[in-house]
Amino acid sequence: MRSVAVLEDRDGQVTTLIRDGLMAGERDGCVVITRGEQLDSFSGAYDLFVVAHSGLERLSSPPDICCRALLVPGNVPGQTIAGIRSKWVVSYGLSGKDSITMSSLEKNAAVLALQRELMTLQDEVIERQELPIHLPVGRDSEESMAAYGSLLLLGVIPVLS
Repeated sequence: MRSVAVLEDRDGQVTTLIRDGLMAGERDGCVVITRGEQLDSFSGAYDLFVVAHSGLERLSSPPDICCRALLVPGNVPGQTIAGIRSKWVVSYGLSGKDSITMSSLEKNAAVLALQRELMTLQDEVIERQELPIHLPVGRDSEESMAAYGSLLLLGVIPVLS
């Protein structure tokens, strides 16, 4: 059983996308997702802690969170996540420095690009590659990268478009 925590805004875009992806990957029964709008929604340790782009403003004070893997937008200053204890950090965003980025953005499709090897929570390595993905209608690229990055860290390769 894997535990995932998602810090995001009220709309729950990332959590919904992760759940949809887990069901498509037939792994919905092995992951428990906790979603919160505020850091005080979270307590304990998690396998994966995801900071959605919409949850960035909630990181104004350093949190006290423990996780195996931390997935954050690449533009987050280091001192902002200093209170989150993790074994490894994966960044996402549209910068060439981010571990997970997107290219070939179209209306409902894009290419998810892994800029470096990615270690999953099962301790498997996903090599650098580009994955064609579907962008759900009404979802922005930042939230999609957070969701697809979460799926990859959980060992689920997104359903290709």
